[in-house]
Amino acid sequence: MEYRFKSIGKNVTIYPGAKIVGVEHIEIGSNVIIDDFVFIVAAKKTIIGNYVHIASFTSITGGGECILEDFSTLSSGVRIFTGTEDFAGSGLVNSTIPSKYRSVVRSKVIVKKHAIIGGNSTILPGRREHRHGKYRPLDAQCRCPRQKDKSSSFNKDTVYGKAAF
Repeated sequence: MEYRFKSIGKNVTIYPGAKIVGVEHIEIGSNVIIDDFVFIVAAKKTIIGNYVHIASFTSITGGGECILEDFSTLSSGVRIFTGTEDFAGSGLVNSTIPSKYRSVVRSKVIVKKHAIIGGNSTILPGRREHRHGKYRPLDAQCRCPRQKDKSSSFNKDTVYGKAAF
C-alpha cells in the first residue's frame, strides 16, 4: 500500500498487513519497522522517531497526539489510547453520539527515548509520568510512581509487573 505521510525517513519497513489512517498527521523517522497487524489512527500529530519498532497486534488510537521517541519499542499487543470516553456518567458513551452529549478525554502520550513497552501493556490517556515535577520515561521494567492516596501526590518509584499506564 502506498502511504503519503507528512514526512518519512530512510530504511522504513511497513508490512502490508499494517493499517494506518490519518497519514497526513504522521511523521516517521529513519530505520523504523511497523509489523503486520499494527493499527494506527492519527487524528492529530503523531511522531515516530528513529530506530523505532512497532510489533504486531499493536494499536495507537484515540484522537490525541502520540510521540514515540528514538530507540523506543512497542512490543506485541501494546495498546496506546490517546483518548477515551469518560465512563463516570458525565455523558453518553458511544462514538455515534453527537459530541455535545459525550465526555471524551484526550491527551498527548509520549514514549520516551530508549523505552520498551512490554507485550500487551495498555497506556491510557492522561497518564503522566513524573519525577520531581518532570516527565520521566516509561521503561522496560514498567516503573511508575505509586499513588499514596487519591490525590496527585506520589510515593517513590515502585516496580509493577503488569500495569496499565
